Amino acid sequence: MVTSAFEIIEPTREDRRRPAGLVKQLVSAPLGYVDAIVIATA
Repeated sequence: MVTSAFEIIEPTREDRRRPAGLVKQLVSAPLGYVDAIVIATA
Protein backbone atom coordinates (compact mmCIF):
# COMPACT_ATOMS: atom_id res chain seq x y z
CA MET A 1 0.00 0.00 0.00
CA VAL A 2 1.35 3.39 -0.99
CA THR A 3 0.78 6.38 1.27
CA SER A 4 1.33 9.99 0.38
CA ALA A 5 2.21 13.15 2.26
CA PHE A 6 -0.25 15.02 0.04
CA GLU A 7 -4.00 15.19 0.30
CA ILE A 8 -6.10 15.72 -2.83
CA ILE A 9 -9.02 18.04 -2.14
CA GLU A 10 -11.99 19.11 -4.21
CA PRO A 11 -11.97 22.90 -4.64
CA THR A 12 -15.02 24.71 -3.29
CA ARG A 13 -16.94 27.34 -5.21
CA GLU A 14 -14.99 30.07 -3.39
CA ASP A 15 -11.73 28.25 -4.16
CA ARG A 16 -12.61 28.58 -7.87
CA ARG A 17 -13.62 32.25 -7.67
CA ARG A 18 -10.32 33.43 -6.21
CA PRO A 19 -8.10 32.03 -9.01
CA ALA A 20 -10.39 33.47 -11.66
CA GLY A 21 -9.89 36.88 -10.05
CA LEU A 22 -6.12 36.38 -9.93
CA VAL A 23 -6.00 35.48 -13.63
CA LYS A 24 -7.97 38.64 -14.50
CA GLN A 25 -5.86 40.78 -12.17
CA LEU A 26 -2.52 39.50 -13.41
CA VAL A 27 -3.32 39.52 -17.11
CA SER A 28 0.21 40.63 -18.06
CA ALA A 29 1.82 37.76 -16.12
CA PRO A 30 1.93 34.23 -17.56
CA LEU A 31 -0.42 32.92 -14.85
CA GLY A 32 -2.81 30.20 -15.92
CA TYR A 33 -5.84 28.91 -14.04
CA VAL A 34 -4.02 25.89 -12.62
CA ASP A 35 -1.21 28.09 -11.30
CA ALA A 36 -3.76 30.48 -9.81
CA ILE A 37 -5.77 27.74 -8.06
CA VAL A 38 -2.59 26.35 -6.49
CA ILE A 39 -1.73 29.83 -5.19
CA ALA A 40 -5.27 30.47 -3.94
CA THR A 41 -5.54 27.18 -2.06
CA ALA A 42 -2.04 27.27 -0.54
